[in-house]
Amino acid sequence: PLGSDRIAQRRRSFEFSGGYRAHAPGEIEAGIGLRRAQRRRQEGTATLFFVMSRDGEVLDYRIEESSGHAALDREVEEMIRRAQPLPAMPADMRQARLEIRIPVRFHLR
Repeated sequence: PLGSDRIAQRRRSFEFSGGYRAHAPGEIEAGIGLRRAQRRRQEGTATLFFVMSRDGEVLDYRIEESSGHAALDREVEEMIRRAQPLPAMPADMRQARLEIRIPVRFHLR
């Protein structure tokens, strides 16, 4: 079922390279609010794209590929809002912004 330790542990790995990965947490956690999706046995993977500033502020985000279920897609949007601020980029990364794309998988066990 979806919940505390579900949705593939409700954690999604960042998929990007560079020095930021070594300094950032490797995962962003999805929240709970998924009881309706659980009852309906909804599963899927949404692709989240977001842009962050050097100091970890999320400047923009969007779901690039839907999970196929509005409730799961809303949870992905809530997840990125709750995750702010993200860890700041390390000094050795010189860019002003970082674009990140991550798959967020919702899976019932």
